[in-house]
Amino acid sequence: MKQEIFIILVAMAFAFAGCSTKTAKTVIAVNTDGIFSIDISMSYPHKEIRLQSIAEIEYVALETTNNVLLDEGFRLTSLSDKYIVGWQNKTHEVFIFNRNGKIAAKINQFGQSGAEYSSMEHILFDEKNEEVFVAERSEVGRIQVYTLKGEYKRTLNYSKTYSDIKLHNFDDETLLIYVDDQRSSMLRLFLSSSGQTSNVSPDVLQFVDPERPYMLMSKKDGTITNELNIVIPERYALSYVGEGSLRQWRLPNNRYHGQDFVISDMSSDTIYKLTKNKELTPLFVRKPPLSTSKPLVLWSSIFMTDNFSVILRATKNESSRDAATAVYIDTLMLNLNTGEINTVVFVNDDLPSARWSATIGVQLDQINVVAGLIQTPSLFSAYKEKLLKGDLEKLIATLKEDDNQIVMIVKFK
Repeated sequence: MKQEIFIILVAMAFAFAGCSTKTAKTVIAVNTDGIFSIDISMSYPHKEIRLQSIAEIEYVALETTNNVLLDEGFRLTSLSDKYIVGWQNKTHEVFIFNRNGKIAAKINQFGQSGAEYSSMEHILFDEKNEEVFVAERSEVGRIQVYTLKGEYKRTLNYSKTYSDIKLHNFDDETLLIYVDDQRSSMLRLFLSSSGQTSNVSPDVLQFVDPERPYMLMSKKDGTITNELNIVIPERYALSYVGEGSLRQWRLPNNRYHGQDFVISDMSSDTIYKLTKNKELTPLFVRKPPLSTSKPLVLWSSIFMTDNFSVILRATKNESSRDAATAVYIDTLMLNLNTGEINTVVFVNDDLPSARWSATIGVQLDQINVVAGLIQTPSLFSAYKEKLLKGDLEKLIATLKEDDNQIVMIVKFK
């Protein structure tokens, strides 16, 4: 199964800055008819932002039992006022917790029958319809649908030419999907790293088809009902060396924004808003465009609130083939009211010795709310050294070092 990045909450800082060749002449993005034009190659003023000054933070420990053991590959996929949902591919399980972190249900229908799934490419939790969608690998070409109790309901078949598929809950009857086509040229990776090296050359991914990878699919039978007019003739890949292996990030970083969607693809010059009325409008346009970007700079919306948008920027080091220095990564913050842009790092007062990574795995369909995971063992050394404060310190004091993850919920003001 191709790996995809769900970058979760980690104790790290984006320390790579000063990578562009231009000097910023202004800190204000041009706003034309509600569309911000962002010069992605500029050097912007730097800010350190206390997370508690712009948000309220809640921590929820996920219950640990003999039947609920989460590994580091556990991925958070959904959080509401009622449920916290995630999955892990290693054990082929979907876990549904209540809002207090207590286990409510677990689904494991791994197998070879027509009512089971033989792999887990992606999952979606539809709370309103009380259904769980499990997308299998492309060679199978199907999505299995289950009740919250794990009972099989139906199968949605999709094209086996799609090498990757990602699901979003568009409305009560429809999925928003993103697909890659497996009829691609040789995969070449645009590298980033945690310090290891690789002999893989950074370059562009070129896909034969489909140029329009965003579609709406019926939840009832898998029929494609709409093809969004977002054309992406070339795909780019950003990868890094982490946890002992080369991991890819090339799937789009699409996010919920209340009832709307922010469609952000690193291979597109435009970040879009998609409404429930199927209206597609540009939010942000980058300059220079990808086709003339020297050095190559990729971007992706991480999350957006009513007041600001946070964007990941990755700049290729043209002179390096070492994974440790091939890419510079920093984080931009655009004030949607004033147009001001800064490079930023976020500081969590509850763990002041580390930076809060803005690249969180889930932005919820609740406006101004994002969530991520903290690996519990990583906090114990900080706890023993008395580096934790506030609610995080109180919570970790009640846990064991090998307990399941903590969900960090950030509610922006």
